[in-house]
Amino acid sequence: KVLINLEAADERPAQEERARWAQRINNCCRISYVTGTAAERDIAALDEAIDGAFDEVEARLGVIATDKPVSIVLLDNVWGNGAYVSGDVVISYVDRAYTSLDLETTLRHEAAHWTMRSVGAPETPALLSEGVAVYAAGGHFKPTPLPERAAALLDSGLYVPLADLADGFWAHQHETAYLEAAGLVAYLVET
Repeated sequence: KVLINLEAADERPAQEERARWAQRINNCCRISYVTGTAAERDIAALDEAIDGAFDEVEARLGVIATDKPVSIVLLDNVWGNGAYVSGDVVISYVDRAYTSLDLETTLRHEAAHWTMRSVGAPETPALLSEGVAVYAAGGHFKPTPLPERAAALLDSGLYVPLADLADGFWAHQHETAYLEAAGLVAYLVET
């Protein structure tokens, strides 16, 4: 049983009372963020990084993202692993993130998911969808030499057979699944 205390509206901290949603539109995206947060403070750099991530991913994949402007929501708390794509691209952007995400890698990863919608990604198995996103991003949460790390995983004995991974991607250890998926995509692309 979890107890949640609901405080009166007049008990909110001053920064929350003044907080409002704001938007900024760039070449690729409509970026939504809350005023008074790290995202507002850094919005000019975020604008440039987000636009650059889409440019890099589109060039690497040879596919132009559709449904532009892409809706990007910058959260002032860490949600899940820190980023995901649904109807929007949602990215946690906080000063004290415990997830240690590399922002540029994460932006490319989520941009790859969005861009792959143009070629039928909703029907793509997770093994390939996540593999393409990690490959296009150059890592998962941080820059990673993918073929070398996938080879090291194989040598470690912790490798999951690809048939098992294809049948139950989400049931396997997170980092292992993503690394193997990216290693497979890297192999397919480079071979």
